[in-house]
Amino acid sequence: MTPSTNNIVFAKLIALMNLGRDIPTIQKAFELGGNPLPVSQSKIRAWRNMNTDDKRYTPMPDLALICFIDGLQELSKQNPAK
Repeated sequence: MTPSTNNIVFAKLIALMNLGRDIPTIQKAFELGGNPLPVSQSKIRAWRNMNTDDKRYTPMPDLALICFIDGLQELSKQNPAK
């Protein structure tokens, strides 16, 4: 089975933004993006996982990915590149 497109995009965004181990910043992005519930470290790992045979794999909901991207935009406004 192919991983969810959202999981692939989420994993690639984390890599692109160099956030691999920065769980607090990833959680902050979800919060700033308006995610209705706090996102745990285990949920982040499940969504970042692209191995559909792994019991920890969970397809990422559309709303969660949208909130994460919106949160990344908010973070970039708070911390503009110099």
